[in-house]
Amino acid sequence: MAKKTKPRRGSLAYSPRQRASRVVPKIKKRDDKNLGTIPSGFAGYKVGMAQIMATDNTPNSPTGKLAVAIPCTIIATPPLKVFGIRFYHRPYLNLMPYTDIISEKQDKDLSRAINLSKNNSSELISKKFEETEKNRDGIEEVRLLCCTNPRLLKIKKKPDILEIPIGGDLNSQINFAKENFGKEINVDNTFKENTLIAVSGVTKGKGWQGAVKRWGIITQGRKVTGKRRHCPLNPVTPRHTSWRAPQAGQTGYHQRTELNKLLLKISNENITPKGGFLNFGVLNTKYMLVKGSVPGTTKRIIGLSFNPYNTETNEKYDLKEIIV
Repeated sequence: MAKKTKPRRGSLAYSPRQRASRVVPKIKKRDDKNLGTIPSGFAGYKVGMAQIMATDNTPNSPTGKLAVAIPCTIIATPPLKVFGIRFYHRPYLNLMPYTDIISEKQDKDLSRAINLSKNNSSELISKKFEETEKNRDGIEEVRLLCCTNPRLLKIKKKPDILEIPIGGDLNSQINFAKENFGKEINVDNTFKENTLIAVSGVTKGKGWQGAVKRWGIITQGRKVTGKRRHCPLNPVTPRHTSWRAPQAGQTGYHQRTELNKLLLKISNENITPKGGFLNFGVLNTKYMLVKGSVPGTTKRIIGLSFNPYNTETNEKYDLKEIIV
């Protein structure tokens, strides 16, 4: 006998399912004293997927000490340029930007993304640092203003702008920001291999799709005649359609974050196949191998941050070969 009730199709937790406002993901700070004074995240570009042949050394694993094939995603991680520092204060309830200090020497490509000031001299920079030292009691947080370098990958010229928090207390944040002001930071300074990370990105855009593909509702079978054929979206009262009713609309191009992604390897070895990666080209920078899939298309920026719950894992693999 058929059930009178059934669970609804699709999750309402992601409503409204609309296009993401920006492609560049936001990187959140994780308050963990064990991490130290390091950037709370990084950014890379999705290259594609590959397969790793490895030996499973995970304790109590059904495939322990056996050769396994692991699907992984290749993320290119060229160094980030710290072109500025942003100080935050709390005048009311929320954090508000107090001042920005932009370095004197900038890359030419940075002007494609933001409007650079022509009066940014070294004297003006030193004055701003002195002002922040005087009002140090009112400052609560310091973040790095970074830009990517996609020209190294030859995928585009315009860099992406990121705001990356720094771990530790306020004094260590200010010292770290001053040390790396106008310099480059690498992915090795933030993440370590065999740890869990969180991956953020904008999913593939599908355009305008119907309710079957968008929400996963079930169509009637061939033998069903008349049952729920003329079913309206809304009841008699209230006389409006509920937002919970599955309808057609935008599918894909949503901001999503996936947790508990195992970082398998950070390397600079050449793994580019003959002819280059599909829809990407030649990989000539540092990269990381992340177990499983990652949201987004090829060449799309991916935000990398620490796992919010735990970064340690029992999974251990001895990598043997990368099949691209």
